[in-house]
Amino acid sequence: MDYIKLGLFKVLAKISNLIYKLDLLARIKIYPVQHIAMLKPAYGNIKPLVYKIEIYRGQKEDKWDVQKIVNYKKVNNQLWYKVKWAGYIETT
Repeated sequence: MDYIKLGLFKVLAKISNLIYKLDLLARIKIYPVQHIAMLKPAYGNIKPLVYKIEIYRGQKEDKWDVQKIVNYKKVNNQLWYKVKWAGYIETT
């Protein structure tokens, strides 16, 4: 396996000499604390990136469009739903 370079992200905190917490977009869906081996420094006068999507990790939740609820079940007095998301083939 190999990793993919996703872009430039601000370092929010240095946890240790080897571990950093990044300001990642929520849509990336990865843990924001990363090992230095997964990072590459950016040099020079870097312009902030402008993303077309409006969902950032600082928001309380992501927004997804539900096409329909396929099924549901009750587990420990809580309802769990199987959902068909708009624009996706698989249900979750």
